[in-house]
Amino acid sequence: MRTTSWVCACLLALGACGDDAAPAEDMGDGDMVVADMALADEGVDAGPDDFARLASWLLGDFDNQTQFDGGFPQLVERHVCAPPGFESTDDVLWLFVEHVEHLPEGRDAYFVRINEVRREGTGAVSRAYRFPEGHPLRTSAFTFNGSRDACFMTSLFGDVGPADLDYRAGCDVTFTPEGDDRFRAESPEETCTFPGGWIQTLSTVFEDGLDSRDRAVTPGGESGSTFEFRRVEDFVPPAS
Repeated sequence: MRTTSWVCACLLALGACGDDAAPAEDMGDGDMVVADMALADEGVDAGPDDFARLASWLLGDFDNQTQFDGGFPQLVERHVCAPPGFESTDDVLWLFVEHVEHLPEGRDAYFVRINEVRREGTGAVSRAYRFPEGHPLRTSAFTFNGSRDACFMTSLFGDVGPADLDYRAGCDVTFTPEGDDRFRAESPEETCTFPGGWIQTLSTVFEDGLDSRDRAVTPGGESGSTFEFRRVEDFVPPAS
């Protein structure tokens, strides 16, 4: 079964993880973002402004294969797409985020979120949501879930909408542009909590990928590794 720590399960996902009311078995069911899609189809104008650039960089398929080949202990795919039934505009972008870890048992969709990214000045703020209890896209970081690949099989979404989602209070992530080639993504300290501690998202987003670290702080100290996700062109889910 899963050997990843709960910290590794709480990768970025544009809203970190944690819930000040979360039970211990929910701890670390993290947050993060899937198939390349035309921005025009998602209601986002692919122009030169910062918000459109951020949207285009977040959407797509990614993995940390190069990092894994260099000795990193986890191989994880990151998929981000526009969820059906959620209306994006020039100022609001809805994203579905799915993280899939390669385990001895197979590909495991351990992390699934919906993110609502809102323009704020030259940057943006992302709110993270979980699917409701009982929905097939509500998965757990502490059990083997098998594959979902919802960006490639959109029938899994059903008729779920924004009003059905569970908001992850305290875990908002702010994106700040740093020049024309990257955004800094950061959540506040101490507000994104789990039983016994809190998590802060510290990430850098750029055209070809994302470097993401969730800094987990407990009375025993700090932990958290940086995952180096890079864009994968023409990704096709493997046959199950």
